[in-house]
Amino acid sequence: MVYHAVERRYFPLWFGLLLCLASGAVVAESLRLLVKDDPFGQVLVRHQAEFSTEFAIPLSSESKHYQALYRHILVNALRETSHYDLLAVDAVWLPDLVGQGVLTDLAACDLAADTYLNGAWASGQIADGRQFGAPIQPHPEILVYRKYVLDALGLEPPATLDALLTVAEATRNAGHGGLCWNGQAGAALGQTLLHLVAAFGGSVLEDGALRLDTPAMHQALAYLQRLLAVSHPHVLSMAWDDRMHAFREGECALSYLWSARVGRLFSGARAMEHDQLGYLAAPYQAGQSPVTPLGVWHLAIPANLPAARQQLACQALRHFNEPPVLEVFLRSGMSAIANRPTIASGAWFASFPVLALVADLDQRGELVARVRPPLREFQALSERLGNMGHEVLRGRISAGTALREVESQLLALRWENSAGEMAP
Repeated sequence: MVYHAVERRYFPLWFGLLLCLASGAVVAESLRLLVKDDPFGQVLVRHQAEFSTEFAIPLSSESKHYQALYRHILVNALRETSHYDLLAVDAVWLPDLVGQGVLTDLAACDLAADTYLNGAWASGQIADGRQFGAPIQPHPEILVYRKYVLDALGLEPPATLDALLTVAEATRNAGHGGLCWNGQAGAALGQTLLHLVAAFGGSVLEDGALRLDTPAMHQALAYLQRLLAVSHPHVLSMAWDDRMHAFREGECALSYLWSARVGRLFSGARAMEHDQLGYLAAPYQAGQSPVTPLGVWHLAIPANLPAARQQLACQALRHFNEPPVLEVFLRSGMSAIANRPTIASGAWFASFPVLALVADLDQRGELVARVRPPLREFQALSERLGNMGHEVLRGRISAGTALREVESQLLALRWENSAGEMAP
């Protein structure tokens, strides 16, 4: 089967540049991107010269951390003409940015939807079905484990939450540190709770309304209280990079991890070997449907980009989904791409076995981006939920009191936003 992305390979990016010139538009000297300082952005910056050669036009990329990126996108939208041709956006931001008129519908780009992972492509759509994001870094939160530890203890890899408790307890008792997860106050713990709510079959959105004081959220908090006893001793101070570092250093036998960061386990002084590592879907509550949380970074086109440069931006979006460009990312250690044919070919399974798991979960429809609710207040939700949840786990406040307080805070924030205030 010949895919559109491969066919479009024969229309290089300079063809879009010629279209801009033919239209009489003023063309900048490079393709300009605003990206997140995550694996995609890091590889783009590190190999900028190679990408410029591949794209046949210089690439200029500016990298920002999460909150700074969101603010820069909003500031850029206030300009008469965008400073950037493409913007990296978190899938959870899309409804808000579209509602504010910040982004352009990608219908004119004629992207080949069938070449993207199903869950990743769907996360770039808003409620009415219009596509505003082209996935460039889909990264489910999976469970990784040290095979030789479980094998030595005669343990099966845990598929359910109860099994995870059992396996974590056995590995900790045997001196292997148990489980690592995001327990740090703020967004780290908040996102852990959002993901666990889905594992217990719940959601924090009911008919568009935010609901936190629910049975599933109480189950999630109670589960984490039990999990503390079988986890890394410093888990309540642990966030994304902390858990990855602790796992790589051998301080825990199992860890939750974004799949895009798996490649980092195989570098550095304590680099792991591929045959030491196992990969699992996120454990779920027995009796519920399996759900693996899917985070997705997209590239989007700013609404204030001149029409002539939008053609160039569309061409670039198609180019980012082509095998030669994807291979640059994969060779650079990025273990998360959105192109389904490239993943399904199996050519990169030896380097990144996690891709086989991602392909399987996508085919089964278990990669779910809506676990991370697409709300304007997502960051405030995860931070405040994580702060109050931390107090619960330390025994300083009851779960019900904490959840009602966060609900109240977020309700007030939504009223402010509806009156035109910018979300924090």
